[in-house]
Amino acid sequence: MNKSQPLAYQTSKAILLYLNANLRLELAQACPAIRTVDRIIPLRIYNLKLSPMDVQINDTTYGVRLYKVPRRTEHMGMKPHEMPYYYCIGFNVNHGKKTELVDYTCKLVDAVNHLIVRDVIISCDVSKALDEFGPLLNSTGQHSLQSLQIVVHDDNDDLDHAIIKSAEVLTVEGYLSHEQLRQLSNRRVIFCNYGYQREILFLVGEWKRNTPVAGTHYSFPVFAIADQVVYEAFDEIRQLEASSERLYPETRETKFPHCITFKLSNESELNVYYEQEYIHLKIDPPGHSIPL
Repeated sequence: MNKSQPLAYQTSKAILLYLNANLRLELAQACPAIRTVDRIIPLRIYNLKLSPMDVQINDTTYGVRLYKVPRRTEHMGMKPHEMPYYYCIGFNVNHGKKTELVDYTCKLVDAVNHLIVRDVIISCDVSKALDEFGPLLNSTGQHSLQSLQIVVHDDNDDLDHAIIKSAEVLTVEGYLSHEQLRQLSNRRVIFCNYGYQREILFLVGEWKRNTPVAGTHYSFPVFAIADQVVYEAFDEIRQLEASSERLYPETRETKFPHCITFKLSNESELNVYYEQEYIHLKIDPPGHSIPL
C-alpha cells in the first residue's frame, strides 16, 4: 500500500483558492504546514456580517466573549497577591455549539492582507463603524461592496462616506432627514421601514431639480394595507407639478399597472410605480412608460 503524498505547492494553491472559507479557516488551524500557502491565497467570503461581538462568514457565526476563568487552587498559595481568576478570550462557533478558550496572538495585519468582502451589515453606530472598517477595505485595494446594510439611528448620522457610496446595493433601516437623503448617491437603495411618504415626496422634488444618473432606483416598503397606502401615495404624487399618469411596462399585467411619470430631460424620466409590496422611484430612459 502506497503512503499518501503531501500536496504539491501549486496544487495546494488551487485547492485553497476554491475551498469553503470556514473549512479553510479550520484547516489552517489544524495543519500548520499549509499556512505559508494560506497566507498568499485570498480568502473568498460571499457573505460577511459584522457586529460588536460576532462575525458571520457565509453560513457560520464566530463569536468572541471575555471569560473569567478560576485559577488552579494549587497555585493560589504560591502567589497570594494574585486574583483567584484570570480573563481570557472565549471563541465560540454558531452561538456556543462549540467554545474554546484561547490566548489571542494573531496580528490584525495578517488578516487584513487577505480580506475580500462582498456584503456588509452594520447595526451599530454607522459613522464609527465605517471609520474603523474603512482602512481594512482600503488596505486590500478593494474599493466597492456588492451590498451594504446600515441602521440609521439619528438625523445627525453622516452618510456622506466613501464606503456607503461604493455599495452597489444599499439597504437602509431607519428614517432619514432630508439632508441624509441628499447625501445618498447609490444607484440602488432599498428602505426597510414602513411610512416613507414624506421621503418619497421629497425625493420626487429633489430629483426633478437634480437628476440622478439613469438606472437610479429607490424602493420604499408598503406592507399590510397596501391598497389604501398606494392609492393615497399616488394621489399626493399626482398633485405635483408636471406629473402625468401612464402605464409602466414592467407592471402593466399587475393590479397596479399605472405609474406617475415626470419628464426630467431629453435623456431621462422619473417613474413612480408600485410592485411587490414596494413603491419604487426609478430613473428610466425617456419614453420608457407608455401612454394610457
